[in-house]
Amino acid sequence: MSVDIATYVHDLAVAAKAASASLATASDEQRQEAVRAMAAALRNGVDSIVAANELDMSAACDAGTSAGLLDRLLLTPERVEGMAAGLEKLAELPDPEPQNTDFIKCIRNRERFALDEIKGYHSATLVNMALCALRLNRTLRFDPAKQLFVGDDAANRLIDQPMRAPWKI
Repeated sequence: MSVDIATYVHDLAVAAKAASASLATASDEQRQEAVRAMAAALRNGVDSIVAANELDMSAACDAGTSAGLLDRLLLTPERVEGMAAGLEKLAELPDPEPQNTDFIKCIRNRERFALDEIKGYHSATLVNMALCALRLNRTLRFDPAKQLFVGDDAANRLIDQPMRAPWKI
């Protein structure tokens, strides 16, 4: 019996959502144990993972997928080991501090919201840099200390556009 890809992905998403609720209430030790179990599963299944990837790579190659994307999709025993090692490093990290995600509650209680002005600024900066690169149709280099594009007056003009009246800073 075959399942269409939309149903398969939907079912995976529903299962992941259900699992996220359990993981959110898990202790630090339980979370670490679960992440280490994922690393062990990767190591134990490396042969079947690589074999399945070979089939996917063959199909992608036949479909004309670019060499750069093929390289990113390729799984070797070394790359699988790298993923497992990354999971083990993740298991050692402490749980993040709880974040306030109720904006109205934060305003009422004068508490810091999870998405504060600094995080908002960084998120907007990334989007705006991408927009500049798209508008100019080229790769840009950005100096985060100076908050300017390196050696590119045209790009820098895009990030410092005049404000419309009556607005000013």
